[in-house]
Amino acid sequence: MPNDASPQEVRDCLHDELAQAIGPLKDLYRLPDSVFNDDNVHTVLKGFDMMMLKAYCSPELRSGMNRGQVVQVLPRVFNRINQDGNGRAAKFPTRTPKSWAQAVQTALGPGSKTSQRITAANQALKIAKAMGWSDHRLAFAHYPSSRPVLASYPKAAFQHFVAADHYYAATPDAEPHRAYVATQYAAHAVSKGDGVRALTLIGPHIDRAARNKKRSPAL
Repeated sequence: MPNDASPQEVRDCLHDELAQAIGPLKDLYRLPDSVFNDDNVHTVLKGFDMMMLKAYCSPELRSGMNRGQVVQVLPRVFNRINQDGNGRAAKFPTRTPKSWAQAVQTALGPGSKTSQRITAANQALKIAKAMGWSDHRLAFAHYPSSRPVLASYPKAAFQHFVAADHYYAATPDAEPHRAYVATQYAAHAVSKGDGVRALTLIGPHIDRAARNKKRSPAL
């Protein structure tokens, strides 16, 4: 972590890294309401994350079990820790290609030139559309498309923010994602010297962001 990281950044990092140290190691972009997602929208453990940690650390599971053995045990584990889930229809989001994740990381990660970021961002958006997504992953694909052109083509960047907000609005449990996009809206207004509009845009999301920063349920 940077030596000048704020206390909140330190806390957020500890939430994420400690959770992965004692639980699932891999981040999955298909998870909308979880810290186990590299979009970095959630910075504190959510209810889903706590349930995953409970399952992962349950006494019914032990090191050395193969996939088939775990599959047999998991229904009993989840019946014990999440009885409210019984009888609900399963929802299986489509897979997330590695090429999409790599394109996003190139577009947003360090060390890439502006031209490389633009190419990677366009590739991420192209893959998202080809996969037929209409969920938070398509929304997030618009975000790296906006960043490289924010200074040079602010109108184009703004349209990507609009598109991201549109898809987040149609995605359950995406309130903090919309708040995140709203900060970009507001920054655009500030760049135009319109502070009043910036406050108007960000205002409805302050309480939402605060709700999603609350401490997670106890393990």
